[in-house]
Amino acid sequence: MNGWFGQTASALVIACAVGCGPSVSEVKTARDTTYRAPSAALFELAQHAAEEEYKIGEVDLAGSRFLTVPRMYTREGTLETPGAGGVILMRPGSVELAFMVELVPAGEGAFTVRITPKTDWGLTESYAPGDLRTPGFIGGRADALAVRIYDLGRAYAAPVAPRP
Repeated sequence: MNGWFGQTASALVIACAVGCGPSVSEVKTARDTTYRAPSAALFELAQHAAEEEYKIGEVDLAGSRFLTVPRMYTREGTLETPGAGGVILMRPGSVELAFMVELVPAGEGAFTVRITPKTDWGLTESYAPGDLRTPGFIGGRADALAVRIYDLGRAYAAPVAPRP
C-alpha cells in the first residue's frame, strides 16, 4: 500500500489494535482480582463503574449484587436506537443485554467481582452460559466492565503472591 490511502489504512489498523479495548492480560487481571475493602465501598465502586455505561436496575444490598437495565443491540453489537416515542423495535436477531454484578466473598474481608451477562434474543430464545451462538460482543462488554471496575478499585486490589 503506497500513498495517502496506504498510510491512513496502516495508521487506522495500528490505532485500532492499540485502542480498541482491554488486552487479554488486563481482562485476566480484572477478572481474577481479589479486593480487600468493606463490601459497601466495593459495591458502591462497582455501581459507579457500571453507571458510566449502563443504568442501574434492581439492587439487592443484602446479596451485594445489582442488575443493569437491559439494553437492545443488533446481533453485531451495535446499540439499537429508539424510534418515535422512544420505542425500540425488536427485530429478529436483536439481543437484549443486562449484567448481573455481584460481590463474591473470598475470605475474611475480601471479595471478587462476578459479572454475568443476562440475555434474550430473537424474540423467543435466550443464550445460556457457554452457548456457542452467543455473539462475541457480549463477552467483550462484560470484560470492559470488569476492567473498569478494576481500574476504579485498583487501590483495594489484594497483592498477588509471586509464582515460585
